[in-house]
Formats: sequence, C-alpha cells, structure tokens
Amino acid sequence: MIKPSKYFRTGLLAGVFDPIHIGHLFMAHLAMEAASLDRVWFVPTHVPPHKDSPKVPYYHRVRMLELALAEEPRFMVMELEKEARPIYSYETILSVRHVLGEKPYFIIGSDEWEELHNWRRYDLLVENAIFVVIPRRPIAVTRPDAEAIFTDATPINISSTYIRQRASQGKPITYLVPKAVETYIHENHIYYP
Repeated sequence: MIKPSKYFRTGLLAGVFDPIHIGHLFMAHLAMEAASLDRVWFVPTHVPPHKDSPKVPYYHRVRMLELALAEEPRFMVMELEKEARPIYSYETILSVRHVLGEKPYFIIGSDEWEELHNWRRYDLLVENAIFVVIPRRPIAVTRPDAEAIFTDATPINISSTYIRQRASQGKPITYLVPKAVETYIHENHIYYP
C-alpha cells in the first residue's frame, strides 16, 4: 500500500543548480541524516529572485538534476518553481505545506540562515517550515522564532560558479559533478568555450 505524501518527512532543497554538483548532493545527505528525512525534493528555480539569470536554460538545468538524482530513489526533482517569473521561497513552502499537510524541512546553508530575516515574507517562512541548516562556517545567528535543526558536518566547499569557471577555461570538472552530468555538459556544449 502506498502511503499518502503527508506521512513522509520531506526535505526541500531549492536552487538554481547551474549546474548541480556534489556539494548539493552532500547537503541533501546531511539533511537526511540530521532530520531523519524520508526524501528530498530538489526544486530548480526558473527565475531566481535574488541572483543573476542562470547561465543555461531551465530545461538543461532540470535535465542535469534528473541525471544527478537518478541513482538515489529518495531524491527527486520537483518543478515547483518552473514559471518564468521570480518565485519566492515562502510561496514554494506554502504550496508544499498545503500538499503535505505538515511543515516541510527547508534545507539551507548557514549563510542563508544568517540572512533569512531579509527574505520576503520571513514571517511565513518561519511559520510554515522547519529549517535544516548546513554549516558552511560557524553559525553566529540564533532565531528563536524559527524551528531549526543544525547538522554537525561541514559540506564540501564547492560552487556552481567555480565549476562554470573551470569549464569556461577548458579545464575538467571531473569529480565536481556526477559523471552523467559531466557527460551531458560535454555533449551539449554547456559552459565550455
């Protein structure tokens, strides 16, 4: 018998994923361990509200996510922010909470945790999500109004920007992204000169 979705502890890892890399995957694993999650939904952002436009089209980023997550059945792509407009985290969290009937676990880095009070509709974020915070450096901010779980491990220090820079210089990106993603990037001439 298949359980309704609301019985699964669900983590959300949202981002541009331009491209997805091993740091993202490791963050998801850390969150699963710390919060005893049953699954993690990777939510690619079509139009990020606070960043520059992605370097590659949305469909390429979704396909790279699908390839990266193919071997982990507890990880799945959820296109909750696929509209060609900025979608804010609080909108996604409210939508997911409505579907699940309970608070989702929103996975963020410590840098995002420290800036969370500046996010649009901070009040709705803290009311409707449980945060799983992945330390990238020592955490200096407490938020008594937010429910949070902190992992005790530091993730791999890697960024999509670094991967794009290496690729644009014709350097290999082996071991920085899953092999299937590396192959896709080469076959589709993404990021390379």
